[in-house]
Amino acid sequence: MLGKEPQIAIVVGVILTLVAAVSALATGTSSITAWIPAFFGIPIALCGLVARNPNRLKLMMHIVAVLALLGALGSLNVIPDLLNGGSSMASIVARLAMLVLCGLLIYVSVMSFIQARRSR
Repeated sequence: MLGKEPQIAIVVGVILTLVAAVSALATGTSSITAWIPAFFGIPIALCGLVARNPNRLKLMMHIVAVLALLGALGSLNVIPDLLNGGSSMASIVARLAMLVLCGLLIYVSVMSFIQARRSR
């Protein structure tokens, strides 16, 4: 896994942006909240791009981890809606995708940090 983290961040960032676009376009909403996954996805992807520079890897991947943590925490509000059905299906799917993708990115980041620490 060590060495692939920037590419994973780029892919997750692009997918989050696509989730936002599809969700907003599918529902026809003009609400800015439909674009929240993109507000996380774009900076995550950009940090992944910058992290391909070995001199910037550590800083950028830590920023990615913080963004992913904030994204996961922010999308936890999907759980009550899953249980009660309080939102539109597009909103639930978008927030669930964001929770899963950000959770995956947190896992990859933490495992990478542990592996990097052990190799020193």
